[in-house]
Amino acid sequence: DAAARWAVRRPAATLLLAAVPTMLALAGLPMIRNNTDLLLFLRQDEPLVKDTRFIDQAMGGANAIDFVIIRNDGRPLTGLTDLRRIEAFEKEVRRLDGVTGAFGLTDLLAQLHRAETGLATLALPDSQAGLSGLFDLIDAAGDDSDVRRVMTPDAIRTRMTVRLHSMGTREAADLLARIDSLTSEILGPELALTPTGAFHQVTVDSNRLVAGQVRSFG
Repeated sequence: DAAARWAVRRPAATLLLAAVPTMLALAGLPMIRNNTDLLLFLRQDEPLVKDTRFIDQAMGGANAIDFVIIRNDGRPLTGLTDLRRIEAFEKEVRRLDGVTGAFGLTDLLAQLHRAETGLATLALPDSQAGLSGLFDLIDAAGDDSDVRRVMTPDAIRTRMTVRLHSMGTREAADLLARIDSLTSEILGPELALTPTGAFHQVTVDSNRLVAGQVRSFG
């Protein structure tokens, strides 16, 4: 009631007083950073936080982002050149900060190749003929096998899972930007990469929510 009377009797002073915090807020606006981090929003002694931290440190990351890889021309991903690019891309992704590991089709093929040849190291075959033999083994496994977690039956799409340490959406967005840069450098124009999964959706939705709030208030 007193504030209402003040505003009516002294409108100029009220506007001046309101202008001071408004200018301070506008000056600080560029310093705002969106970072949705569910663990930091809770008390650090909460069981959920402690359990998630344990999983993060002991079991190779509490979060994961999946990536679907296809050829832009729609052809199957059975060529040795394409798979060597995917293998090189995966190796570079593993080196990024925050990444604890990655698994995809090339890892499966390398394991099959080692089991078939007895080699001590994991590597793709040196020839297209050797690679085709591995795909024949995968086809023999049937459509109900765990192989289909990394590749569709027609070999048009393959999936790579990247495990991450617990992080906020700001760090996740930066990581996705670095992975997108690697996509252009290593996979080239022939291959397309699409991120997906629950954690990726949380990152995207969080940033969209903040952008929408800024537009609404503006």
